[in-house]
Amino acid sequence: VRAVGAAACVGRPPLSLEAKSANLKKDDFKFALGEAVVRLAGSAPGGVLVFLPSYNALHQLARAWRDARLNQRYGGGQTQGTVWDRLVKAKGAVIVEPRGDGGATTHDEAIASYKRAIATKGGALLLCVYRGKCSEGISYNDDACRLVVCVGIPYSPAFDHLVARKKAYNDAKIRGGAALGCGRGGQAPADTKVMTGQTWYTMQAFRALNQALGRCVRHLNDYGALVLLDARFVDEPAHRRHVAAWIRDAIESASLGECARELRAHFGPSGAPAFVRRDYRERMGLKPLPLSQKDVKPNVDAKPDVKPDVKPDVKPAKVAKTSAASASASASAGGAAAAARFWPF
Repeated sequence: VRAVGAAACVGRPPLSLEAKSANLKKDDFKFALGEAVVRLAGSAPGGVLVFLPSYNALHQLARAWRDARLNQRYGGGQTQGTVWDRLVKAKGAVIVEPRGDGGATTHDEAIASYKRAIATKGGALLLCVYRGKCSEGISYNDDACRLVVCVGIPYSPAFDHLVARKKAYNDAKIRGGAALGCGRGGQAPADTKVMTGQTWYTMQAFRALNQALGRCVRHLNDYGALVLLDARFVDEPAHRRHVAAWIRDAIESASLGECARELRAHFGPSGAPAFVRRDYRERMGLKPLPLSQKDVKPNVDAKPDVKPDVKPDVKPAKVAKTSAASASASASAGGAAAAARFWPF
C-alpha cells in the first residue's frame, strides 16, 4: 500500500496532488493527475480500478484527458498522444462508469465490457466513483483487479442541506435541551454517546474509501496493490488512522517514480505471484505442518458442514405400534396438552 502525493508535468516542478474540488477544476492539476494514473496503470498487469470523488470530477477528467490542446500545453511536446491515448495503449481499454440515469450504457454493461476486455486483451482500466455501483457489492477477483488507485477523499458536499442538517442534528443530540423540540417539557436529554457532526462527516467519507480499497485481494491466493493518490496521506499522516485497520500499518509514502518501480517488482515473477504459491502457513510466519499431517488423505465421504438451502424431502420414520393401553394413555396426554395450549384456564 503506497501513498503518493505529487506528480510532475514534463519540464515543470512537481505538483501537489491534493484532490479537492477546487484543484480538480484546474487544467495543470488534471494533466498531472492523468500523468500519475498513466504511470501507475502501466506498471500493473490485468485490471485497474481508479476511484474518483464524484461523477462530475470523473467526466471532467475524462474530457480533459482526451483534449489534445491540454497535452500540447502541459505535455512538454510529447508525441505519444493524449493522456487518454496513453491509457488505452497501456491497458488496452478504458471504461467509464455511467451515471445510471438511463443513459446509453448501464452499470452492468460497463462492468461486462471491462471484464471482457481483460479476458481478450489482458488488461483494462475502469474509471469509477466512490459510493457508485462499481465500488460496492461487486467482487473483482484475480486479474479483474490487480491495482486500485484511490484519488482524493470522498467527503460529501459540505454545502448540501441534508449533510448540514445531519451534522447539526448530531451536535444537538449531544447538547440536549430544547433544540430538538422533544423530550419531557420540550427538553431532550443530552446523549454523549452520539458522535459529533464533524466525526460523522469524516467517517462517512472514509467508509466509502475503505469500500473502494476492499475491491482488491478477494481470496487467500489473490494478490494486488493499493495506491492512495492524495497529498493528505503523505503530508498529514493523521488521515491514515481512518483507513481500515487491516491495511493501515502497511501504508508507506513514496514518490510517483518509486511507486511505479515497486509495482513492477511486486507483480514480477519473483514477487506476489511467487508469494501466493507458497503454503499459507509459511506466508503468515507459522510453522509448517508435519509431514505426517500433510500426507493424510482427505475424507472424501465426509459431508460438508453446510446447511442446505432447501430442506430434503425426507418422510418421517414409522413409529412402532404400541399396545392399546399405551396408545390410549398417549392420546389422553396429548389431548390434555393440546387443551392446555389453546385454553389457558
